[in-house]
Amino acid sequence: AIIIADIGNHCIRKLFKGIVTTIAGGERGFADGPGAAARFAKPYGVALDAQGRLLVADAVNRRIRLVTLEGTTTTLGGADGPRIEGNPEGTMRARDGTVFVTTARQAHRILTVSPDGAVATLAGSAEPGMADGRGEAARFHSPADMAEGPDGQLYVAEAGSSKIRCFDREGNVSTVAGRP
Repeated sequence: AIIIADIGNHCIRKLFKGIVTTIAGGERGFADGPGAAARFAKPYGVALDAQGRLLVADAVNRRIRLVTLEGTTTTLGGADGPRIEGNPEGTMRARDGTVFVTTARQAHRILTVSPDGAVATLAGSAEPGMADGRGEAARFHSPADMAEGPDGQLYVAEAGSSKIRCFDREGNVSTVAGRP
């Protein structure tokens, strides 16, 4: 199955054997609940967590949502759970179980999310830019989606500067590809 964050229709869909079904959502808003009762506002990145739930970056609501494959939606950290500064867009669960989230628009960061919902900045700051470094000294311009390479290295596509950046679990960031 392929899971799709349908930004324009504010829902999470599944493509399986040529058939598309809606797992959760379908109207813009913010609400936890089963199936169509759930509400999203521009869901972006989707990743699986260690429990097999979908982690959804709900950009306009500025929260990370959890969706079971049956369609029940909850908000990480509770309905009043942590609002993320900026718009969360990319999500990824690394092989070691660490969940990473990218933020763009007013934030330009890579975050980590603990199993209990605590959100922490790994690298970047609200100040956009292009600088390699560690932690808040590193600068991004609209980091988007992420992937883990076969060697365990972590990579992020940076939309604002057309670069590929590499980062580690300690927040060290370097540029590996892109225009000067």
